[in-house]
Amino acid sequence: MVNAGAELSPDRLVEDVGDSACAGRTGRRVVDVSAPGVVMVWRGSTIDPNNDMAAEAVLEAFDDARKSGAPSVDCYRAGVDAWRRLHPDQSAEYASKQAVAVILAAKVSLRIEE
Repeated sequence: MVNAGAELSPDRLVEDVGDSACAGRTGRRVVDVSAPGVVMVWRGSTIDPNNDMAAEAVLEAFDDARKSGAPSVDCYRAGVDAWRRLHPDQSAEYASKQAVAVILAAKVSLRIEE
């Protein structure tokens, strides 16, 4: 069955789907119309980097860099380096995204002035 919000193209159908096996996870299902029965699902990460064992080390490295007067980019870089030390198997891009997510969640707040 095709969702109402599905995107159609001549050779494939792309639709957002929920996954009942993994509560709360969603993905994009790509159905190749030219190959009956072929269904592929891609999912984004639902892992909370704040619950990772590296989160504390990331924040400590970030704070140490800030206290030393380092520029913002070097503070974030210190956090990323801490993440990568604890997760050497992860790609640089993924590790960077995870470390920055931890820093932003802990250090950034949004104020809306009325």
